[in-house]
Amino acid sequence: MPLYEWTPAYSVQVTEFDNHHKKLFSLINDLHEAMKNRCGKEALEKILEELANYVNYHFKEEEKAMIATGYPEYKKHLDAHNQLRKKVKEINQKLIEEKVVTMETYNLLKSWIETHIMVEDKKYGAYFRNIGYSR
Repeated sequence: MPLYEWTPAYSVQVTEFDNHHKKLFSLINDLHEAMKNRCGKEALEKILEELANYVNYHFKEEEKAMIATGYPEYKKHLDAHNQLRKKVKEINQKLIEEKVVTMETYNLLKSWIETHIMVEDKKYGAYFRNIGYSR
């Protein structure tokens, strides 16, 4: 059973970013499965690296769309992205140094889903719809 299942409730109603979020959910679930099955450090590192790379790709694409549309809360959203980037980097470093993924990882992912997507990303979704932007 997946840790997080993407449902239409998570939709920001921008197809491109909904698809990104679905991919991120999949990677989070892969990490959860690997931890649950007590996979080795190498497997966890690979999943975390893929997750970190995809998070960066996703954030850059959102940021480009926000700049292109003049999204009024861009700076605030960028700050949130930068905080999440920093946290992901810290988690990866902790895995390298201590060879464990801690509850901090789950807390970050939960916060990202419940706060960032469900609150912050939905704001840009509404803004994009209001101005007729779609991708």
